[in-house]
Amino acid sequence: MLVSATVLAEADPDHCGLSADSCPDSAGADRGTGPSDHWPTVTNAGACKLEHCSREMASCLLDPECLELLSCPSSCAGDSFVAGLCAFECGEAGLRSETFLAMMSCWGSHRCQEARPQAGGPCAALSIDEGDPRITSLDIISGEWWVVRAWNCEGSGILFASCQHWNIQPGTTTVNFSLAGPRGPVAKMIRQRQSLVYPGVVRGLYDETNAAMSNLPQLEDYHIIDTDEAMEKLLIIWCHGQPEMSLNGALVLSRSASDDDISPETLRRFNTAISNHGYDPEAFCSLDNSQCQ
Repeated sequence: MLVSATVLAEADPDHCGLSADSCPDSAGADRGTGPSDHWPTVTNAGACKLEHCSREMASCLLDPECLELLSCPSSCAGDSFVAGLCAFECGEAGLRSETFLAMMSCWGSHRCQEARPQAGGPCAALSIDEGDPRITSLDIISGEWWVVRAWNCEGSGILFASCQHWNIQPGTTTVNFSLAGPRGPVAKMIRQRQSLVYPGVVRGLYDETNAAMSNLPQLEDYHIIDTDEAMEKLLIIWCHGQPEMSLNGALVLSRSASDDDISPETLRRFNTAISNHGYDPEAFCSLDNSQCQ
């Protein structure tokens, strides 16, 4: 680990993670293209937490609600996708506890992780600033969108939620979706603080206002690499960095709820771009939004 990277992360956790500044990764090599690929890791996560977050951890030990929230995910049966609703609601509950949120945010901001696996492989963006140069403002893509098609579906976790509907507004994006529940789909919502960090590259920041995720901070970059002529279909390489792992994939956002109206010409161009980014254009999943609210 580079000493300079460690010192910067500890003195100012936002130095690398929440800006477009260039920083080395934990191994000292050039970082990948994901928004958190440069975040340092530590040799001993427990020692890191005690060194930087002992006050927050002591407060949690004295708070029965905080201790209950800490063990909440272990009560969710099955893996994270089978028990997705349970795990998601654990996160929602965690954000309602100031004690729990302070501890989780402290762990995350000090990068108290020994490893940060990339379950879906590395971010497929060719560079940190790869994006459509025509998109110079969030106003250009503001409004309502649906996720209609995706690649690297299993590895990226995109199928964790169905009915993914985005409302992009300058500064904040709201995402409504459904999770499988014991008696049918359950509607949920998250919020991101968004900014255009490069032309065609939208960065989403999950903070304490996001309504669901208490393992903070989290960053998600959306590289808009192509569009149809009317700019009603956006081809996106997306890379999501969390304190404990990174999830990467690709998707199509559409003004309509289906991908049936993608023109043959646009589809050929999208497939070529997807292939150039390392994904099999035929290995996609379609999201059925026909029953969504």
